[in-house]
Amino acid sequence: AADSVDAVSSGRLVIWKASIQALAEWPVAIPFGLGPEAFDRMRVADLMQPRSELAIVQPHNTVVQALLEFGVVGTLLLVTAYARLAWKGVKILRAPTPFDLPKTVSALLLALLAYSLTDGLFYHAIPLTLIVMLSAYLFAINMNTYGAMQRAEEAMGV
Repeated sequence: AADSVDAVSSGRLVIWKASIQALAEWPVAIPFGLGPEAFDRMRVADLMQPRSELAIVQPHNTVVQALLEFGVVGTLLLVTAYARLAWKGVKILRAPTPFDLPKTVSALLLALLAYSLTDGLFYHAIPLTLIVMLSAYLFAINMNTYGAMQRAEEAMGV
């Protein structure tokens, strides 16, 4: 069964397992990680069984990448920040208002965060930049103001 799941995941289970194994072999990295390119520095690709014929440079999972690069402390901070942001996005999406820019940004960011669990969106510059811009937009929205704006627009018939 694990073979079939790994085949469906395009070998990601092997990558993730080797990444966690590498972290265990580098106990100094567990609290704070090894910084950028830790996947390469830890030589995770050498630990992968079966070995991939492809040149794999990152773990294809934001949480695993964060563990390697930022350790447990940094990963907890990152996960906490994005969990709060995701919750805010869900609240915006569930608000009884018409579909608007905040809802569009929320939906897009939630989709990208989910996708980042199976690909390197926090590794490659363009998707990371998009995630940061969408996150900044959502962080800037005050939920009380957002609700008040929506009610005012409805009252004015906008």
